[in-house]
Amino acid sequence: MGFPWLPPSLIPRKSTKCNLGRTVSMLLAISGIFFVFILVIGATYLYWAPQWREAEALARRLAQTSTASAAQMEIPVVQQQVLSHIPWFDAALRRIPFVLRLDRLREQAGNQTPIGIWLLVGGMCAVLGFWLVSQIGRLPWWGALVCGSGGFSLPFLYLSHLKHDRLRRFHEQFPEALGMLIRSIQAGHSLIIGMQLVSEEFPDPLGPEFRRTVEHITKGGLPFDEAMKALSDRLDSLDLKYFVIATIIQRESGGNLTEVLEKLEGLIRQRFELQDRVKALSAEGKLSAIVLFALPFVIVLALMVLNPGYLSVLFETETGRWLIGVGLSMMIIGGFITKRMIAIRV
Repeated sequence: MGFPWLPPSLIPRKSTKCNLGRTVSMLLAISGIFFVFILVIGATYLYWAPQWREAEALARRLAQTSTASAAQMEIPVVQQQVLSHIPWFDAALRRIPFVLRLDRLREQAGNQTPIGIWLLVGGMCAVLGFWLVSQIGRLPWWGALVCGSGGFSLPFLYLSHLKHDRLRRFHEQFPEALGMLIRSIQAGHSLIIGMQLVSEEFPDPLGPEFRRTVEHITKGGLPFDEAMKALSDRLDSLDLKYFVIATIIQRESGGNLTEVLEKLEGLIRQRFELQDRVKALSAEGKLSAIVLFALPFVIVLALMVLNPGYLSVLFETETGRWLIGVGLSMMIIGGFITKRMIAIRV
């Protein structure tokens, strides 16, 4: 309510205490959400920890008392993946195909945490992102919903990063492993013994994955074809798929496996050389893309430092916030298009 009859010096001004109180309330709410999240995780762990310890102790006793005949069973080695330590939640997750695909992503990333924990973390990130954007950014409900969906995807983007990093390290190890496997077969060892030797010499991810495959065949009694296909599923690599197909065909129809593996090794090394040349040629395009996408943020930061009130219209008005949202959306779409343009698959 205005006071037009009063001089400007006597018009009451808005106190900054309201803004300070709103900021303190917001910080307290964020702390409360974080505290509730920690409390739920801790209560869940305390409730299920005794059962987990009993199951682990039972598994250790069974492993210690296993005999040679029990080594032929599939149960000790080939176990069903646990989606959650809560039985009813695990049964519910197994009925959702999307969750099974996320669990495959987790396994390919080499992470041992059940996918139920990742879903819980994603849900907390979604709720926190929705609340923060709706309170701080003052965006419409659909904008906050989009930001909440983005928060839910953050843990799985991290898993995707782990998967690609693990796959990169596997590709670096695979040619050397093939060479060692070829020399082992030429020395008179079988393919299984050669894979066991490779598993003992190479670190993660190639060594443990080959060791797991050998144990599936020798101790778990899993057929060779199924064990090799499981290895191919755990590592989403085209080179590994070629290796698996070559070994399965050679085992069924015979042939010179050493010659096939030597050609596969040479092909992989040639492709690595070509990939290095492609990276060198596309480095300029990648640098240009980085500069183009970083330039708007650098300009905004410089203007906020030099003239803080110049961009106040964008952040304080409804039209300005809409323009920011549209601009960021167009930048994200342009980023995907640019990435597809400069990514050359060999």
